[in-house]
Amino acid sequence: MKKLMIALPLVVLPVSTDAFTVQQIMPKCQKAQGENFDIDATFCLGMVSGIGHLANQNCASAKGDWVPYPDYAADTKNVPLGAWVQTFLNWAQEHPENWGWQAEEGIIMSLSEKFPCLSE
Repeated sequence: MKKLMIALPLVVLPVSTDAFTVQQIMPKCQKAQGENFDIDATFCLGMVSGIGHLANQNCASAKGDWVPYPDYAADTKNVPLGAWVQTFLNWAQEHPENWGWQAEEGIIMSLSEKFPCLSE
């Protein structure tokens, strides 16, 4: 019974499901491109890296005739991470109407537009 009483408070703790928007992630990504590298910059790099690798995997899948998310594919294989971040920042500056989008959507759209997945 003691174990149940200890675990119960962990179950009822609120969990935030708020996602970052394009506008909120932009300053974090700007830090990743500058000299004031901190936890925000690391957060941006992790987010862009994960999404970039997913987009590249989707591109590789598309070339093999299996596409899990056809609009979310980018050929980022030989592109450095810094270029992925700069691509997102450039796209965000050019599309202020999309600043309310979830950051993941903005990142993948920027990569898929800049590095389209072309069939071999």
